[in-house]
Amino acid sequence: MAIIMGVDAVRGRCVGLWVRASSLASRIDLILVRDVAYEPISARRAYHRLIYPILAAYVADYPEQCLISCCMENRCPRCTMDPNNRGDPTPSPDRDVPTTLETLYAHERGYEPENFTKDGIRAIYEPFWRNLPHCNIFGCFTPDLLHQLHKGFFKDHIVKWCSALIGKDELDTRFKAMSGYPGL
Repeated sequence: MAIIMGVDAVRGRCVGLWVRASSLASRIDLILVRDVAYEPISARRAYHRLIYPILAAYVADYPEQCLISCCMENRCPRCTMDPNNRGDPTPSPDRDVPTTLETLYAHERGYEPENFTKDGIRAIYEPFWRNLPHCNIFGCFTPDLLHQLHKGFFKDHIVKWCSALIGKDELDTRFKAMSGYPGL
């Protein structure tokens, strides 16, 4: 367990260093574009460009999405739904960046905020996305086909519903009766 935590900490620090360097670069005039073709070198014009890194999409598998969103792995990385209610048609509020950061800050200071356990927040006190401008990390995640579609939808929901309708023995019999397919 200590090795996994060490790898996560190193990954978080590396991404954090990149973010700090990017945000520092956004405050400095970075690129000088010179129009040398029409003016002499002594009278060059310089155009200053500012760079603002904006995170629009984050492609990761489900366990990494939970790590990045600072939530437990039995929780949704996008919303605050209780894990026992997953699959129910009841809507739940999306995770909120300021609320999550405030909860992490309070927990780091020794308080026990009610959102920490209720929302299943993981104690990662310095997430790399905390200082990114215009970043809602919870809305940046792309769907993970293996964990969220196949295992989440098919295995957990469809198989449970079919088992409840026709029974486990009948479902097993029908799966065994299917013809073989090469490559599977």
